Amino acid sequence: MRLISTSSPLSAAERARAAYALMVQRKRQAAEARRSRMRTRNVWLAITSCVAVVMLFGLGIYHGLVPTSAHQVLSAREAAANRFQETRTGQVRTFVKGNTCRELEFHNEIGRFVGGSLVPCDDVVPKTPQSTEQSPGNRLNSIRDTFTR
Repeated sequence: MRLISTSSPLSAAERARAAYALMVQRKRQAAEARRSRMRTRNVWLAITSCVAVVMLFGLGIYHGLVPTSAHQVLSAREAAANRFQETRTGQVRTFVKGNTCRELEFHNEIGRFVGGSLVPCDDVVPKTPQSTEQSPGNRLNSIRDTFTR
């Protein structure tokens, strides 16, 4: 592009070339600015997405939805629930007398008691008459919750 001098007037073709060169330069600058804005926006989107994933993962760990180790130690209740899921049998214990309980196994697939034996009642808490702190609704809910596992 040639410098514009005021001493001689420019022809129409020279003015057109100068205008075209100026337009091309402005288009390049605009495209460069647009790409810069897009890069900035994409970086912020990536950072925001990563923060959201980390926060969701942290909340999952905090609320116990995500296991923290590969080998979890199961409580007795969870172990019994897992055994029930594998065998589809449940245990029913009834107090006989003294320290003796009758333990029956109920098979859910066939709907029958499949075995029974007399066992010591050491780990079973004997049932007491209904206390004032346990209402009939709570007892019914606990029975219902036992069968939903």
